Amino acid sequence: MTTQRLTHNVLVFSAALALSACGDDGSGSGSGSASATGTGGTASGGTMSGGTMSTSSGGTSQGSGTATGGTSAGTAGTSAGTAGTSAGTAGTSAGTAGTSAGTAGTSGGTAGTSGGTAGTGGTGGTGGTTGGIMACELAKNQLPCDDQDNDPFHAIGLGCDSLGGNWNASNSVSIQNESMNAAPGNALLGKPWQVGTMFGNATYGPMEGGKVLVISSGLIPDSNGGVITEDSSSDDAGGGSWDSNSLPPPAIPVDGDTDPDPMVINCNLMGDCTNTIQTQWEKGNGNPDDKMWFEFDVTAPSLNNGDVADANGYKFDFAFLSEEFPEWVDTTFNDMFIVWQASTNFTGNVVFINDQPITVTALWDNATGVDYIGECPTGSPPVIPGCVGMAAELAGTDLVDDGAGTGWYTATGGVEPGETFKLMFMIMDMGDSILNSYAVIDNWRWDCEGCVPSEVNDCGIAPQ
Repeated sequence: MTTQRLTHNVLVFSAALALSACGDDGSGSGSGSASATGTGGTASGGTMSGGTMSTSSGGTSQGSGTATGGTSAGTAGTSAGTAGTSAGTAGTSAGTAGTSAGTAGTSGGTAGTSGGTAGTGGTGGTGGTTGGIMACELAKNQLPCDDQDNDPFHAIGLGCDSLGGNWNASNSVSIQNESMNAAPGNALLGKPWQVGTMFGNATYGPMEGGKVLVISSGLIPDSNGGVITEDSSSDDAGGGSWDSNSLPPPAIPVDGDTDPDPMVINCNLMGDCTNTIQTQWEKGNGNPDDKMWFEFDVTAPSLNNGDVADANGYKFDFAFLSEEFPEWVDTTFNDMFIVWQASTNFTGNVVFINDQPITVTALWDNATGVDYIGECPTGSPPVIPGCVGMAAELAGTDLVDDGAGTGWYTATGGVEPGETFKLMFMIMDMGDSILNSYAVIDNWRWDCEGCVPSEVNDCGIAPQ
């Protein structure tokens, strides 16, 4: 792979974003504990609380419940667990604690199954209390439709109402002006995007429904809606307008925040309010190639418009992989994945991992943004102590022995209820047209809590 490039010369943070490893995706918080007491002993359930940010793959369970005794403890945990998707884990733990407590004592009876009514010390369960923000009704109502076709928007949870039938405005995210923009590819080598049941055969399966969308700076063989595998059959997606030295409008690789205070965003609403794209763009000499992007307009639900809740934000899950890792880190071959939001109070990039924009150099240099390494560095960039390489998580992606990738992460953007805004997902080579990079995308949904674009700390993001 790397020998292909021997003929070449080796020549901010989003206040609209919070990241969490998307194994658990709860928003809001609940608090308390679950316990039941028998004569012989006491056991108590653990407590978990909601939050806005986790930066390690695998995630943090969020949400909890309060109850006392047996089965009711589990019920209370479940009730409070509506604070978020992963709050259900807290509810399960609470229920287990109640069961253990019910059987702890010699005469504690069967508190786990009957609320502890039997036995001297058994205590009947009391109802749980629910705290914090409930799971967003807008997201709960969303009905996947990617089993119906291989439409790229349907694959990630968008525009299902266009199908009619079981899908309508109450259980779908309606979009407008949607478009896929990429070199045409060909029947033999594929095209720069594919929809399938998984990318590779280990890690990158659906986060909702049954399919994912993969976009690339190269050509991906046609999967016919099945497992997407990559053999690097073509690194060059097309040339021509796909290699022009600009981003598709309205995105521009220019800082947009004019306030010198890194804790305050004072954006001109034209450039990148996060001030993170320009530096990375310049590392690639402002020379993008094989650009691929898709975009759509969407209107945030609003109580004032008759929706069941206000949407103050949105979420989607993503992963980034590249053949540029590790030998082309800190060179002009700084491939980039950008998601640009253009809205009333914010313009700019909304995808980060551990406070770093999604580029080859930014993720690797900070030693925290790449979760699965196929090829260990041998000198430049510096050797990683203990690096084994050949990560099994990359199986089937053509990166298991030449490249690296992240795990799944969740991005959260902030919007105003009722506003119509644009999102544009872009991936591109930088510096040349060879060695592919990929983004895997799934599970776009509304977020009732969201975050405030003008307040950096609101989304748990520290300035770069």
